[in-house]
Amino acid sequence: HRIFVPLGKDGVTAGTKIYLIEADEPDEFAVLDANGTDGRAEFMLPLPGKDLEGVLPYRDLDDVEKMLDAASFSGARAVVIGGGLLGLECAKALRDLGLETHVVEFAPRLMAVQVDDGGARILRTRIEALGVTVHTQKNTLEIVDGEDGTHRTQFADGTHLDTDMIVFS
Repeated sequence: HRIFVPLGKDGVTAGTKIYLIEADEPDEFAVLDANGTDGRAEFMLPLPGKDLEGVLPYRDLDDVEKMLDAASFSGARAVVIGGGLLGLECAKALRDLGLETHVVEFAPRLMAVQVDDGGARILRTRIEALGVTVHTQKNTLEIVDGEDGTHRTQFADGTHLDTDMIVFS
């Protein structure tokens, strides 16, 4: 059940929850479902290891709480699988928490559907300037125990990344 809420209203009641929505432009609107999310289904690649502790989806506030818990120890590293808008937002937030952060994207560029090659080069430069390492053209095959971290993302090209948290976006 999707709820269309014109921004500029005080909120909407969905069941017993109230969602407050703010915006700069009163004719913009948000689309929320009854859980307060944007309606996207949780996305986890069907990979071996996706059910391990510290391998998380990124969709709603519960997921964010799990990420904060996983990020609470010093020196933690994170891999965000997905170089779209949501993945880049997640990577920036994890970097802001002090984690060494990597974005892994299957496509040859970030936000491959939204931006052209020139825009993607600029975007990559900006993301890397934030302290996030970008890996494109990486096909993740599996998640296994890491040697230099809790987990290891194993790629089809034979390379890998050891990390403490993996987020699917």
